[in-house]
Amino acid sequence: MARRRVAYSREFKDEAVRMVLDGDRPVTHVARELGVHDTTLHNWVRAWRREHGGVEPGVNSDGGEKSVRELESCC
Repeated sequence: MARRRVAYSREFKDEAVRMVLDGDRPVTHVARELGVHDTTLHNWVRAWRREHGGVEPGVNSDGGEKSVRELESCC
């Protein structure tokens, strides 16, 4: 039997990736919490890193935290 494909919003994917990258929980735990397959979430994280040059969200290239104003103005 074929599985039904779910279309997740960009906002949902971005928030899921942020939960993995900003937190200390493994992908499998976040995926289980959100009801997403862990391979799917791994793919989203990999794609995010590829699109953003491997820079973690909320961190400047010098390793410092971005200000709230910088984060809000980017989107």
